[in-house]
Amino acid sequence: MAHERMQGSRTWGWTRREAIVFLGASLLGCESLQIDRSTPCPLDDVGIIGLGTMGGEIAAYLAERKSRVYGVDIAPDARRRATKQGLTGVYARIDDLPINLGTVIEAVPEDPSLKGSILEQLGGHVSEHTYLATISSMIPCSRYVDKVTHPERLLNAHILPDLRTRRFVELQGPGPYTERQRLEAMARAFREKGFAVAIVNGESTGYLFNRIWHNVMFTMFDLMDEHTPVTIEYSCRDYFDMPYGGIMAMDLIGYDTLYTVFRQVEERMGLPVPEVVTRMKRQKTYGLKSGEGFFVYDRTDLDGFHELARRFPELYPGSPDQKVGERIWNVIKAGARTLVEEGQDRDDVFTAVRYGFPIEKENLLEDLDLFIGKKRG
Repeated sequence: MAHERMQGSRTWGWTRREAIVFLGASLLGCESLQIDRSTPCPLDDVGIIGLGTMGGEIAAYLAERKSRVYGVDIAPDARRRATKQGLTGVYARIDDLPINLGTVIEAVPEDPSLKGSILEQLGGHVSEHTYLATISSMIPCSRYVDKVTHPERLLNAHILPDLRTRRFVELQGPGPYTERQRLEAMARAFREKGFAVAIVNGESTGYLFNRIWHNVMFTMFDLMDEHTPVTIEYSCRDYFDMPYGGIMAMDLIGYDTLYTVFRQVEERMGLPVPEVVTRMKRQKTYGLKSGEGFFVYDRTDLDGFHELARRFPELYPGSPDQKVGERIWNVIKAGARTLVEEGQDRDDVFTAVRYGFPIEKENLLEDLDLFIGKKRG
């Protein structure tokens, strides 16, 4: 199986895709590119805009991996937390950021106008060579090309929450603007920092992982007609050998955030917001961030989340249902095959499933590899 290689050292290894591109093949419709490997890693000097749950986790993670991280947040509490996480600089305003950063990652709430305003400010402040990345769950960065000078440096970098369990990022450029060479350079940078990486071919709303994950969430909501959230949680853990399952994963994201995302899905695709998500938002049982979702958390940070994950059998006795796990797995495989049939690279799709959920069981990985079609030659 052609699986993604994780890069742990500071030497950038060649991926199969890079080798093909370097040799002049036309991969995924891209013309031959010369890859400059002498330039500094664009994640060695990085800005993070928004130091909340997601942005704060990314900032702390990169700081631990010897990046010089400069954070910006208007909230004093967020800045105080960030100063304890080894950041090089913490500011209240974008204008205070150093200009010559390798990358700036926007990690503010899922509000298109807010994100657009921040990217516009960044475009006028940092160097024209600085990558501008947005970690939006659903909003393609092409929406902001008219806000940013030199839109060829703009990209989606969809990083999933909980970097302790899964270190995975999906990269996508704004249609014809972002050069493939820049996406490849950013992919190497993330691999150097310990991430598995998938690159989206063209522009896909929901990228790769979220296209599949959204179907999984809809399936879990349907399963609630016949099974309790506890049973579904145990079924995910057992079937996929996960430290926590899909229900806890939704609690981690937060039902206020999921409501915003599903509203975007409704506007673009006509699928209504699941009633469960609407109810959780209305009741303000947002999940981890409020201390209660489908499950109750003593602490509203990642330590509290992982404490419940460890103590779950003690606090929520129950058992798995094999058929629940099989149904979810079939949804995952069908979503992966659809992405490949639509023209996404099967190795990137495989990586999104393996490291996004994550899935470690070799028999499931072999099943997925066969289901989406092995590479030949």
